[in-house]
Amino acid sequence: MAARRTALLVTYTMATPAAAVGVFFRALRLSHELHRRGWACVIFNRGAIPSDPKVDRARQQAEIVSFEGTDADTDFRRALALFRDIDPQVVVFGEYPMPWIEPLFLACRALAAPPLLMLEQYYGPEAGILLRGVDYLLMDGVSMWPDEPLRHRFFRVVPPFIDRVTPKDELPVPAQLAGKPWITVLGFDDGVLRAGIEILARVRDHGVLGITLSHSPEACDRMLGKAGVPPEGRLALPLQRDEDLFGLIAASRAVVLANGFMQMAEALALGCPAVCVHRGIGMDGYQLHPAFQPLVTFADDVETRVGRVLEWLRHSPFTPQQRAALARERRGVTATADLIEQTVAHPRLLSRLQRQTSEWRRRFMNVAVPARRASTDEPA
Repeated sequence: MAARRTALLVTYTMATPAAAVGVFFRALRLSHELHRRGWACVIFNRGAIPSDPKVDRARQQAEIVSFEGTDADTDFRRALALFRDIDPQVVVFGEYPMPWIEPLFLACRALAAPPLLMLEQYYGPEAGILLRGVDYLLMDGVSMWPDEPLRHRFFRVVPPFIDRVTPKDELPVPAQLAGKPWITVLGFDDGVLRAGIEILARVRDHGVLGITLSHSPEACDRMLGKAGVPPEGRLALPLQRDEDLFGLIAASRAVVLANGFMQMAEALALGCPAVCVHRGIGMDGYQLHPAFQPLVTFADDVETRVGRVLEWLRHSPFTPQQRAALARERRGVTATADLIEQTVAHPRLLSRLQRQTSEWRRRFMNVAVPARRASTDEPA
């Protein structure tokens, strides 16, 4: 019998200034698919592990390791020792935006032998750089631009990690409320929840159903009542399984969510326009490609947010052509797992040589571990 293969998925979470967990949750979905294909998965996360039912389910199939950082050199050496103990056959690095993540990337590259893939966000046609030692750069997002040029041979756009979408009539919404137009608030973050409730209070006379997802539905229901949202116009739900979360978004006229690119891309792939609420981190409005602007608002003031939602309640901003194209922007987790297995079966010798050369330089030329974000010409 062949030995079981191990995949190392390296991610991060942030507790301050607000929770940033999208990269970590994406790894949970990927680990589930790889487990289904016979892989053992270790999710190595820098930062706290969030409290969420999806984490509890993932622990049944994958090992989840929480890593707290200190300084760049120490983080590199500790991570490298742990990675060598794991002895993975492939490494997937889940996003590279922060300087304090760089020591973990360099530790992944120092393993040299296992193929290294990186997941990033596809903000638009200009996104994507080439990093030495990376076999594939996988850009997560929707592709709304015709004839998109590839940055290089090993650049791929993969759609959002949406697999099953629960049909509307199977969602946990009472039948007496289901006939109303829905506005769903993904209130995982308190600031997003408050902003969403403010919008629901302002549109309460338009016959809508405001659905909130939060850690405490009882407290959320009280907040909705205090804001003046009537009982027949509100439904406070707990956190949901992925398929039900996607089903609620797909059945809604608008969704209020955090300003994370992945959440926004998922909403668009499900044909739902989005109000993105800034949490102090994440995507900014100036980064929004013009192709997204009719479908998304990053406005900070409630008047603009409410105005856009009322527009979307009257008319969907998606053309039939967009809906048809975006309906195909699904199953990114399958596409990513396919590329992982393809790369393991046919590794890039040049990428491995680049990784090995970097490790030799570190060992024998005493190249320091940089405490900054790497660029395409970073020397280590």
